Amino acid sequence: MLTYILGPFLALVPERWRKQWFGELPILWPRAAFLSGLLEAVAFLVALIWWYFHFTQAFAGNQAKEMVAQDIIPGGPATLGFGAVNLVWFAIQPVTLALEFFAAEGVVRGLAALATGEVFGTSPLAILCAIQGGYQRRAYERRVPLVPDFVTRSTGQHPWDLKVESCRPKPEWKFPKTLVYENKVFQVMKETPPAGSAVRPHVYFLRVAPAGTAYRGFQEFHPLAVLRVNQKEASGFLHALFGAALEAWRIRRLPLVEDTVIRGDGKQGWHLRVESCRPKPQWIYPRTICFEDKLYRMETAYQAQPPRPFGYNLKLLPPNEAARGVLPYSPDEPLFSRE
Repeated sequence: MLTYILGPFLALVPERWRKQWFGELPILWPRAAFLSGLLEAVAFLVALIWWYFHFTQAFAGNQAKEMVAQDIIPGGPATLGFGAVNLVWFAIQPVTLALEFFAAEGVVRGLAALATGEVFGTSPLAILCAIQGGYQRRAYERRVPLVPDFVTRSTGQHPWDLKVESCRPKPEWKFPKTLVYENKVFQVMKETPPAGSAVRPHVYFLRVAPAGTAYRGFQEFHPLAVLRVNQKEASGFLHALFGAALEAWRIRRLPLVEDTVIRGDGKQGWHLRVESCRPKPQWIYPRTICFEDKLYRMETAYQAQPPRPFGYNLKLLPPNEAARGVLPYSPDEPLFSRE
């Protein structure tokens, strides 16, 4: 019952606030979001129709006064001109544009819930949620520095096999998600409340996946993965519409320059570090990269400094490991990229 009474109204709230305040309510959110989008579209469409007639009547009154003042004959060519002006003037009114936007938003929210089960909040609340989240995130990042995860293996005296302490939360790490770490498959058991060290307050416990366990949410894990570029935390509807376009625009603004290649001895977890002005979407663990006739395994990505903000750590491919999808690499690749 709550799905149909409160659900359509609560579905207007962005996901982060909704989970925080109403996460315990027995509401079928995709269904509630569909009804919410449908009601929003209908309500603003009705309001748009009412506003059209109200505006037209007011405009007609002003038009009649103009005709009387200028001795214009009703039904003449000048009268037809007034009608065209009425439509144009109506279309550019701020009230008209706002009503059209929210009617379209309702259609998009309803279709998203119906087609994919996604629940988007309304845009004004999404903006407020994003602003609040940005302030909270910056305050958290000033308090807790960005450092690699710390991994502890069990000696057999604990019910877990792997403990991961992280400086950032991993909301997708929920039972029974499966992860691959150092060629072994682990299953997430639980997360403790944020009470770890001041540097790594988020603690997760994993166990070796039991035989016959179905992989759910299969994901590669590396302690350095937390350092990857992660600028897609904008909330809800606006990010769904504009996030990819804004990211592409930001990348295009970077000048095209050759990659910087830094060599290491492997003690820091990498033998080759590549920093580029353009992302390399095919460079994911454990893809094999060929550079100067040597094979490297892609390990992790990280955020570097402009004008080369996309950083990648590579390790020499172990002699007993098979190459996987070898990609030839040259530092001047960005100069020949097609944008």
